[in-house]
Amino acid sequence: MSRLDASAIFRPTDDTLSDRERSQIQTHRVLFLLGAVLCLSFIPLFEIASPGTLDPKWDWIAVSGLLAGVFGASFLSARVRRHYAVWVQGTSYVIVGWFILISVQNGFRSDYVVGLLLLHAIFTVIVGIGARSVRPVLQFALLSFLATAGAVKASTVTLGDEAVLLGAMATVALVLTIAIQRLISIREQLQERESRLRGLANSIPGVVFQFYARPDGRRGCYFVSEHADEVLGLSPDPDRFYQQLIEGIPASHRSKTIETIETAIQNQASLRFEAPFETPSGTRIWLLGTSAVRRQGDELVFNGVLLDISERREAKKALQQTKNRYQTLVENFPRGGVFLFDKNLRYTLAGGAELDAVGFSPSDFEGTRPQDLFPDELAAELEHYYARALAGEVSSFEQTYQGKHYRILTLPVRASDGSVVSGMSVSLNVTARKEQERALREAKEQAEESSQIKTTMLANMSHEVRTPLTSIIGFSELLKDHLDGPLEDFAQRTHESSRRLSATLESILQLSKLEAGAETLDRERISLDEVVRQTVELLRPKAEKKCLSLVLSNREHNVEGIWNDDALRRITRNLVENAIKFTPEEGRIDVRVGREEGEAILEVEDTGIGISEELLPDVFEAFRQESEGLDREYQGSGLGLSIVDHLVGALGGTVEVETQKGEGTCFTIRLPLSSEDESRELLSSGREPKGRL
Repeated sequence: MSRLDASAIFRPTDDTLSDRERSQIQTHRVLFLLGAVLCLSFIPLFEIASPGTLDPKWDWIAVSGLLAGVFGASFLSARVRRHYAVWVQGTSYVIVGWFILISVQNGFRSDYVVGLLLLHAIFTVIVGIGARSVRPVLQFALLSFLATAGAVKASTVTLGDEAVLLGAMATVALVLTIAIQRLISIREQLQERESRLRGLANSIPGVVFQFYARPDGRRGCYFVSEHADEVLGLSPDPDRFYQQLIEGIPASHRSKTIETIETAIQNQASLRFEAPFETPSGTRIWLLGTSAVRRQGDELVFNGVLLDISERREAKKALQQTKNRYQTLVENFPRGGVFLFDKNLRYTLAGGAELDAVGFSPSDFEGTRPQDLFPDELAAELEHYYARALAGEVSSFEQTYQGKHYRILTLPVRASDGSVVSGMSVSLNVTARKEQERALREAKEQAEESSQIKTTMLANMSHEVRTPLTSIIGFSELLKDHLDGPLEDFAQRTHESSRRLSATLESILQLSKLEAGAETLDRERISLDEVVRQTVELLRPKAEKKCLSLVLSNREHNVEGIWNDDALRRITRNLVENAIKFTPEEGRIDVRVGREEGEAILEVEDTGIGISEELLPDVFEAFRQESEGLDREYQGSGLGLSIVDHLVGALGGTVEVETQKGEGTCFTIRLPLSSEDESRELLSSGREPKGRL
């Protein structure tokens, strides 16, 4: 009760009464109680002001008792409360009539005239309080006026006094009637507006409230929508709602909730809180309270809504568990991306090596939809399959984005009870596979003209081989990250073997295309030392893993020429990888770049096992290795040096090899340097230098 307005004790709680009727009765109760007290106080006042007048004190006590009786009856009888307006009007007629008689008995002395005018005005206002129209006000004012006029006629007052009294009463009646009419009109407008607002508030799926905070520490509500019963199981009575709401919050959260409310009041800031609530039926739900604040006089008023967010919290909890479960996979997924999305098709988690490659970061995805990130056609297709995943379906399709090809798998993510809580999308970059398939087809067509053997071999490496092999690589990589023990070892071996087979097929494809002249070399000015430096740094981790010293030294800088960038990188990579493979641990590999007599020089020297004299004449032939057969010591296709030889020849250069068995090998690449005039003419004309490719 300490949080409620003190006048609330005068407000009836009958459910059958409207808010307007309860407010009207509350006001009349206060006025009648005050009137009863004032009537008793008038007894000594009139005796002092008008001694000897005919104004027995028992009359005042009777009037005071009448007012007090109607006041008390409104608490004891529901019937009185239902017809309280009639009781008020009847009491008003009685009291004004009684005072007219007292005034007549005292010859309408000036103090009684003032009292009569005052009572006339006061009870005209009282009758007007809560009146639905001005009719009862006019009726009371007219009867009061006529009764006074009749009493004046029967009295001994002079004509002048009569005119003053009646004129004053008529003026008071007119002014009050106009004012009350205006108030009734304003009240009707406010009631109509309030009705619309209540209808709107009750149509909102939640408990709409208007909460006040006063400087003296009192807290309460002016308004609570009817959904309070449906959502919380509480009565929408504003006088009791706040206390019942606080009591329904478990003790473990109550103090924190009150502290949040008081902090918002202290800071005069918008209010927002989440807390559990136990309904009278024993059901526990989670509430979200949010409101805006405004100052109204010396108090703060918060207009807001309470929402049942139990389902949202459960979904959020399940989604967070899903995010935690897949976080590591998402962040470390190679050659693609993994995405989680909610039931609104908004990304909740994103990661993978491919994101950076297409210009995104994981934070770009969170909270967005595909239509916010991708072109319309692509986004529409994604959202179509995402919706199917949320419906419990697994789908697989391909898309092209920024010139790259992706294989996309969408699937539902389920909670422990089997319900779908979110969806997952796994995107794998298959551009290399697509290019390989295309290149294999082209190589196959070229090889058919040279020999039936090559035709058969390339046919076996076409779509039917590369497609399942790429799938084996991708899924074995996923398996080895999610398996333990012997199964993890089997998955690792499968992954390594499939990658080695893929590399072999790639090398065969490259060599076949080189031999068939299926590619053209686009030439541009290139710095050989920069290409070599980048390639060496790329392979350095591989050398360090084998405890090899990989040293790059430039005899000269800015060794530039008109070459093909990809060809130079493949030459350097094959030679350095070959040196790493055939050099034992703790060995050394030296890579040198220089210029000599109009030629660019690239040397790769190692301290490896060397090449035997028998193999040296055939070292650049395809598939030739010193260790051959199923039990050979070094794995590989034997195509790397053959590819180097073809690429160097295509650039118009030569390859030299010096080796000593057990001591090491040195490969020297010589590429022609063009003069400035020749380079300028070559680039402007678009002609290709001589070379086979």
